[in-house]
Amino acid sequence: MSILDALCSSCSNNRCCFQEKEVDLSQVNASSLQSCLRRLPMAEQFFLCRFHPSNACDIPSSFIRSLVLPGCERSVIVIVNGIFSSKFSSLEAVPELSVTSSLQSSSFSTCCLNQKAREGNDPFSLLCHASCYEELRLVVPSVRLQAPVQILYVMNGSTPLWMMPKLHISLEKGASMHLIETYGGDISCRVFVNQYTSIELNESAQLGYHRLSCVPSKKIALFSSSQVMVHKQAVMRSVSISDLLLSRHHVDVQLLGEESSYELYLLSLLRESQEADCQLHVRHAASRSRSMLVTRGVVGNASSNISSTVLMEQGADASESCQRCAHLCLGASSRTQAQPNFKIFADDVQAVHGATMSSVDSEMVWYLQSRGLSAQEATSALVESFCAEVIRCLSLEVEKEYLRKQGVRVW
Repeated sequence: MSILDALCSSCSNNRCCFQEKEVDLSQVNASSLQSCLRRLPMAEQFFLCRFHPSNACDIPSSFIRSLVLPGCERSVIVIVNGIFSSKFSSLEAVPELSVTSSLQSSSFSTCCLNQKAREGNDPFSLLCHASCYEELRLVVPSVRLQAPVQILYVMNGSTPLWMMPKLHISLEKGASMHLIETYGGDISCRVFVNQYTSIELNESAQLGYHRLSCVPSKKIALFSSSQVMVHKQAVMRSVSISDLLLSRHHVDVQLLGEESSYELYLLSLLRESQEADCQLHVRHAASRSRSMLVTRGVVGNASSNISSTVLMEQGADASESCQRCAHLCLGASSRTQAQPNFKIFADDVQAVHGATMSSVDSEMVWYLQSRGLSAQEATSALVESFCAEVIRCLSLEVEKEYLRKQGVRVW
């Protein structure tokens, strides 16, 4: 059964027998699936391929080491084809970090899936809960981790592959961690990564979460669902940079404590026949909470859709939120859509939002050419300037070097 067949079957029969697990998907309806696929027209054709479950395979340790970021050799968590590898992982530099892997029983998956179905209506998140058989839990006690932690997803195989990684991250009171998520591998065929991540920041915790989903192969589809809970005076800053064939990000953030803060800086680099869809939901449930959503897309002959909604509930007084969405269109058939929204039921709040779409200014290109640059160099310089707000949020030079090593260039 293909992934698309499983989803369509669940929508019509309210049951899913994916990976020999029969679970109740009655909360998922056909319209939710069709809505997802409508925002990513290429996805339906991509999923018609017969994917195979991920499995651990023998990979030379030298190849794994080549994918580890400098400075993270002793603080790296390696996941091979969706399965945690203790063999390649090392936590010597961060002994305080607790990492546990647990296999999910069918009954547990069914219970968890039905609970998630009641909480939301994201068919791909539900598919992950239905088919995932391993959970990885990261717990940071009330300490500040001195070394950055890398989560390395390695993909390797000669047949179409699907991975359903499920990750839980918890930071205790006053804890601090810098987390870098990267992808790599020897990929000769299509790969579908359907990832679920839950994050909880307890009082005064701080998390820097950087997802760099940039790989030379353009045969990868990354669908991620993230659930974030931020408690009193906790701060999370998330940076996401992607240049994949297909990418879908569904982010649900709850600011539950006073003076809690969440920032997201997202950059999509889309050239030819690539598609990106981002759905953001932020709920302010406490006073003096703060959110910042900055999304940017460089779009050639490709498609980008961004929708963000910020809810300020009654009692979330004196809170602040800013939504800024910008697209730079460089192709004759660029397709972009941006929908920033506010729902405000609180008093004395600051709420700012805006969306722009533009092309490269010909007069600015001419000016740079008059200073000795070629037309291509001038265009690249302007695009780099457009992306700078997100790129400079990468606090470690090793992260920028990783992007260069992966062959990422803004244009």
